[in-house]
Amino acid sequence: LATEPGARLLILKRLAQIEGGRGSLASAETAWREVMEIDPDDADADAALEALLVSRGSFDDLAEHMGERATRLARRTTPEDRDKLRAVRLRRAAILEQRLGRIEDACAELELVLADQPGNPSALRWLADLWERAGEPLKALPALERLWAGTTDDIEFVTLGVRRVRALLAIGDVAKAQHAVADLHARTPNVLS
Repeated sequence: LATEPGARLLILKRLAQIEGGRGSLASAETAWREVMEIDPDDADADAALEALLVSRGSFDDLAEHMGERATRLARRTTPEDRDKLRAVRLRRAAILEQRLGRIEDACAELELVLADQPGNPSALRWLADLWERAGEPLKALPALERLWAGTTDDIEFVTLGVRRVRALLAIGDVAKAQHAVADLHARTPNVLS
């Protein structure tokens, strides 16, 4: 009896592959979901379900599936699992933003990435971009501040500094905006001249 779940798992995986190969995607999905019920961490089932959901354009379901995967990965502590978690969350943020237009949900996903990796420049840039495009300069400002403070490249320093000044002006903080312009000029006087 101890091998029964393992044998059932193998049979279901083979069935899912056969059904998918013959174009019966609904049957393949059903079999892959049964695999996930037996072993929620099965990488083959996870990848197959993602591909099936993408192929039928079920991006709401895909976002939900990836959220469940992120929840499972968040319980683990190995560096490899943390990297997988970051990748899943970034991909989920992309689906939420680009396929579903759910900007706030995408930002929330990026905030989760930043909770694990506070200085992740990709997540910070993306978060700032999303909030700026959404017309939320106050929400974009923390990410812009962290990016600006951490850059060593003069051109990027100026680009981020200008975005920072714009955000400060947009929220009506003229004094901080003036100070931000002075910061820009102090570090890169030749670029701004």
